[in-house]
Amino acid sequence: MPVIDQLVSCHPHALHSLDPMAKVDIKEVKEKWGDRVALCGNVNCALMQTGTEQEVIESAEYCLKYGKPGGGYIYCTSNVPFKGLPADRYQLVLDVWKKHRKY
Repeated sequence: MPVIDQLVSCHPHALHSLDPMAKVDIKEVKEKWGDRVALCGNVNCALMQTGTEQEVIESAEYCLKYGKPGGGYIYCTSNVPFKGLPADRYQLVLDVWKKHRKY
């Protein structure tokens, strides 16, 4: 969070990886900079590996709830899914997308 204003001042087209493990909150980033740059990610990869199914779903739904309004959001994980991630965990975030993808 402390360097996002500097990154945005460089006029990128998009910011990735917005990582909740580093305390980057999609809601706050969208409010402060979402009108100036597209945002990517924020679905928590660590939860996909070690969290409950409900925690994974909540992380994915949170990203869509706060990333989508006004456009300029690319739904994806906060980083590269970790080696050994069970495919069903990745399927959870895809299922959330299918449920909530329409604007």
